[in-house]
Amino acid sequence: CALIDKNLIFRGHIDYITKTLGQLCRLLRSAVHFTRKKVLLLFYKSFAKSRITYGLLAYGTTATNNLMKNEIAQRRIVRAIFFLDKIETLSDIIEVNNLYTVFDLYIVEVSKEFF
Repeated sequence: CALIDKNLIFRGHIDYITKTLGQLCRLLRSAVHFTRKKVLLLFYKSFAKSRITYGLLAYGTTATNNLMKNEIAQRRIVRAIFFLDKIETLSDIIEVNNLYTVFDLYIVEVSKEFF
């Protein structure tokens, strides 16, 4: 049972990604005052998105609450880039800037494999 828990839940990998995204968020928050949003979005797509999508086909089938950890960290990064409060919604910003949530990225990755 312990073997199944470690191999199929991917908790360690998800925790590692969440930690890395937290570090990137702190870096972006320090740079948001003197860097343009376009550059920050490029940084997000280069570093944060690549961390999220690495292995996503494998660990994307884990429990939703495990993926929510990465989703929350991803939303913190987007809030830092656009200098938003916790209560402001991100749906418009995500749509306008062609950003994908963790769950949407999983669907995109699966779609790429089929087509």
